[in-house]
Amino acid sequence: PARSHVRSAEADSVLDKLVEQQNALRGYTNSADPQFLDRYRKHGEEADALLASFVRHTTLEEQRERAGRMASAMAAWREGAEGQIAMMSGPAAADSARAMTSTLRLEDIRAVHKETTDPQAKLVAGRAGAQAAALKEARLVLIVSGLIALGAALAMGWLLSRTIARPVAAMTAAMQRLAGGDNDR
Repeated sequence: PARSHVRSAEADSVLDKLVEQQNALRGYTNSADPQFLDRYRKHGEEADALLASFVRHTTLEEQRERAGRMASAMAAWREGAEGQIAMMSGPAAADSARAMTSTLRLEDIRAVHKETTDPQAKLVAGRAGAQAAALKEARLVLIVSGLIALGAALAMGWLLSRTIARPVAAMTAAMQRLAGGDNDR
């Protein structure tokens, strides 16, 4: 489960970085502050690195295919974003660039992200269920084994006490007869 959690976290982090990249783009289009462009590029590079790590480490071919579709959706979104950034360079087109903000969304990326994380969540849930069943079975085995061991210990104690107690009782009875003056036996 640990690997599945890591892959899910990577997929979630890709989306988080893309949301940050989108926020930086919106900050730039609203303020024309070039610091937002630096953040836009930084978050994009981080998203790309996280997606590459996901692809490198996933063992499922269908997850690699989804990651490829995610990369394509990211490229399509960035193409629109780069057009919006280019429009901001001219004062006349800046208003049009700002208007694009409401149409440039991460919906396709979110859909692929959901397709990617849902199987990971099912895999984790399945493994957690199997682990819970194994723990339940182990607990039952321990309880039954403990009861068997307790029964065996009680039986051994009873047998041992009878083995020791019977000769001691016979010896005590013989000593009492001797003490009572019965020397015939």
